[in-house]
Amino acid sequence: MFTVACAEVLGVGVVAAPTTMAPAPTTTVPRETTTVPPDTTTAPADPVEAGFRTWVEAVARGDLATAWEMLAPESRTALGSFEVFASMATDLAEGWGAGAHSPDLYLVVDRNEDGGGMVGGR
Repeated sequence: MFTVACAEVLGVGVVAAPTTMAPAPTTTVPRETTTVPPDTTTAPADPVEAGFRTWVEAVARGDLATAWEMLAPESRTALGSFEVFASMATDLAEGWGAGAHSPDLYLVVDRNEDGGGMVGGR
């Protein structure tokens, strides 16, 4: 989409520019930027979030056996079998797995009275 938008803008600029005018001078001031990679060594303080991230990382690695074992019994029952879950491998990898190392993974935690919880996210 970005490439198409640039091509449209450049195309209009070329068509609309008079041939008798010199281009306006431009000055570019370099900006100093600093990129800090995310800290991947610190585990989340919340054990529910940590467990969910472990599940997402298993999905990203293609370790469906581990991901299946980490699912709540209700989720496994709803899916019916490991084979059904395994048939979703591509969708899981492209969905959850793609965000495995994202610091912006959005989680929704529904807490149980015992401190555990159900987790969803996007």
